[in-house]
Amino acid sequence: MMFLQENPIVGNIYDFFSDMFNFETNPTKNGFILTAFSIICDDRYQSLKRVFEQYYKDFSEKSKNELYNLFGDTQYAFPYEWNKEILKKALALIPEKYSNHAIFLSIDDTIVEKYGTKFENCSDIFDHNKNDFVNGYCLLSVVMTFPVEAYNITRLIKIPLGFKILIPKNKLNDDKEYKTKFDIYSEWLKEIIDIIGKKRKIIILCDAWYTKGQIIELYYKHKNVELICAVNKRTNFYLLPPERVPGQKGRTPLKGRELAIEDLIFESIPDEKLQFAHKEVKTDLFGLDTTIELFCTKSQNDSLRYFICTDKNLSSYVDVNLVKNTNPTSKNLLSFNSEYLPFCIYTIRWNIETFFYEIKKFLGLESFMVRKFVSIYRLINFLSVVYASTTLLPYYCKELTSLQGLSTQEIRTCLGGFLRQVHFLGLIGSKAQQRKMPEKILNHFLEIAKGLDLAC
Repeated sequence: MMFLQENPIVGNIYDFFSDMFNFETNPTKNGFILTAFSIICDDRYQSLKRVFEQYYKDFSEKSKNELYNLFGDTQYAFPYEWNKEILKKALALIPEKYSNHAIFLSIDDTIVEKYGTKFENCSDIFDHNKNDFVNGYCLLSVVMTFPVEAYNITRLIKIPLGFKILIPKNKLNDDKEYKTKFDIYSEWLKEIIDIIGKKRKIIILCDAWYTKGQIIELYYKHKNVELICAVNKRTNFYLLPPERVPGQKGRTPLKGRELAIEDLIFESIPDEKLQFAHKEVKTDLFGLDTTIELFCTKSQNDSLRYFICTDKNLSSYVDVNLVKNTNPTSKNLLSFNSEYLPFCIYTIRWNIETFFYEIKKFLGLESFMVRKFVSIYRLINFLSVVYASTTLLPYYCKELTSLQGLSTQEIRTCLGGFLRQVHFLGLIGSKAQQRKMPEKILNHFLEIAKGLDLAC
């Protein structure tokens, strides 16, 4: 649409998405970009059919089937390339003075419930929130949190790096190998670590379900990887072995006695309901040759939660002030005692829960109606790319710098309102062209389109 392309802000947004899909042919790339525009325009995206009827058909001359083919045809690039580009764009935003700062990778899964039997590879999955089995998909995701600079203030922002779908054994073809959540995350995180590079520290954040097996192996295989995780309360912890007395016979023990709750000294923090304690310990999870930091919280009803950290020198590559400003709890804890930095970093893991909520509520992750598995996989990753791109756009387009520091949904609301104005103006201009109105009137519409900005 002529009026859409004439606006400089729209042009810059178009160029940003153009880099994302640069490996596609021009017609396909244009289709993906206009789909992203249409989704941003829609206040609450629900389906491809809706965005086609509301916006896409006005942006493009392509039919509805051609839009569907963008997500169903396997000849186009796979979502891995999209998410790889998002990761590279995010890394390019990190200020030079934070070149040695750690990057936080939060991992977790979520369930998308579907009704009916027509969705390919859909199966019964146990939902811990409902404490029952539901019919749907188990989606695995990685959310990266990293520092950016805006208005001479450095803050942490989050972007998703896509989705993977866990396919049950009974839904696999004979030629396909079954992969567990740990297999998928092990391969996926290795790819991300390779792109980020070995020079930068990476801290993996996860809940107690993932603190085992192949996730722990990543810590041993990659020197730049550290773990800050929740652990099961039934995990065995041991005190450090006693110091060897000169002349003492026999081998030096690898561990001390088993940790008792009395060994932890809990501290009450002002304005916090929980009590906190920390101690260096040994555990069978990592092998007795590794010393880890244990953090424990105690609620008012004496309920305990345990967290571990593999490095006690985090402050050498993590800005304490950045972490302190993430939430009130971190501010209180770090003001009281800087040794609680690992626990405060763990609270950043909540970013992935926020992402799940926002993409389900505002980008229709649960409302898709495409049925083929490849279409579902491409569509949910495209929604992830739209979410991540919306977050990054204010840091790439100088006309959008006023949106820096806002949440992803606030940015999307502002951009959507702006694009809807351009869209409305374009509809009027198109009608004027069809009715062969004087060129003076058309030029007037063009001047208005060029002058539209976020302030409008």
